[in-house]
Amino acid sequence: MSGDVLSICMNLMKKPRAAVPLLLAGSALLCVGIPALAATPKVGKWSGTTSFTYSQLGIPTVAPVDTRFSTVRARGGARRVKRFTLGRLKLIDCTPRQAGPYGGGGFVSHAAPKVRNGHFHITETTRSGASRYTLKVRGRFTSRGRSKGTLTYMVVKPGVTCTTGGEMHWSATLGGHPPSTTK
Repeated sequence: MSGDVLSICMNLMKKPRAAVPLLLAGSALLCVGIPALAATPKVGKWSGTTSFTYSQLGIPTVAPVDTRFSTVRARGGARRVKRFTLGRLKLIDCTPRQAGPYGGGGFVSHAAPKVRNGHFHITETTRSGASRYTLKVRGRFTSRGRSKGTLTYMVVKPGVTCTTGGEMHWSATLGGHPPSTTK
């Protein structure tokens, strides 16, 4: 058996082009395990901001909005995202147009999705009287202390629908920074 390995190695040294596919296959196998290790977030409190432009409406305003959430250790060592909170924001993409802008009061998600391969997803709808509030969040942990993703927020009131006008991008860090004072 060791003679076979030795002869293979000797042939690869004589023909370096033959070694390329083997090296590529070996490096691909090594890279498969890396994302799962790098994407496991630390347990703690995260905070950050999101900013978006009202480009669909031709308004170049950038509005920072605070985001907060916690990561906790679940059964078996897995992580869960808890209490994803979106701060106050103005929704100006409303139907009918004369209805906007609508000052949203923020949203606190009570879902606790598991982090799978460094990613999480939340879709939650709550009701208050005749109004319906929907938050959709997609996120990923880019390292043990950093995360980013996209979200959409929609408010439906009788006769009026307001949204963020598309996806907002957000980022957060473990420990984060103090919330902004802009509203």
